[in-house]
Amino acid sequence: MAHYDLSRVMIRYWTNFAATGDPNGSGLPECPACGPNGQRYMLLGGCHDTSDSMSYARSSR
Repeated sequence: MAHYDLSRVMIRYWTNFAATGDPNGSGLPECPACGPNGQRYMLLGGCHDTSDSMSYARSSR
């Protein structure tokens, strides 16, 4: 994903969040909600992925 495209996606997430309190919107990968069960993150770039911090830590070894 080019920097310009990534920028446009992030702008759409922030705009949706500011307007509705929910960053998700039409045509965007689902942004998971944060909660007490662990930290969640989205990997944006060449692919879109969601996971939790422990899964990321295990896969990075």
